[in-house]
Amino acid sequence: MSERGRILEFSSEKRGDLQKEKNDGIKILEIIQVVNPDKDPEILVTCDLVDGVVQFKGDEGVIEELRKEEFYWEGQKVTPDDGEKFLRAVKASYRNPYFLARKIK
Repeated sequence: MSERGRILEFSSEKRGDLQKEKNDGIKILEIIQVVNPDKDPEILVTCDLVDGVVQFKGDEGVIEELRKEEFYWEGQKVTPDDGEKFLRAVKASYRNPYFLARKIK
């Protein structure tokens, strides 16, 4: 059967793994930029969850954009003061092959 016509099967074990990842929480998030697929991505910003508030390290221009941009999680606007909800919203917003947010811890 061609790839196009293939039916994907999901076991409860795999769904459990996804649920586990969701419940693990996010403590550290990196915003990365891929300039050349043959090289390692450039880490633009690291977002750390410290005492329930997100702290940023890295490119000041990107940090300023993160602070200005409106992010929403579960229908509510979130800010760095919202901690993990903010990290989840950023991770969901930055998902393309060249500029993305990835969970580190």
